[in-house]
Amino acid sequence: PASVRSVAVAVGGSGSTLELLSATGNTLEGAKVVAKAGTTSGTASGTLSLTPASPVTSRYFVLWFTTAPSRDGGYRIEVNEVSVS
Repeated sequence: PASVRSVAVAVGGSGSTLELLSATGNTLEGAKVVAKAGTTSGTASGTLSLTPASPVTSRYFVLWFTTAPSRDGGYRIEVNEVSVS
């Protein structure tokens, strides 16, 4: 298990929204949303900060995209970098 204070996700494009989930096993059963973030429409790209109200200790963390930006007639999520502290 690790204690996480924040997660920064550098995404390409605009319109992504995502959640940070804390899970107890290798499935999503019982997973809890501990932070949410989203980009503002019109932003070329950016870094989304997921910061729980207090540090969370868990063995598994999941980045769950709830909205993908529209691109080239479909939807595409682009993750450039993930930093955990």
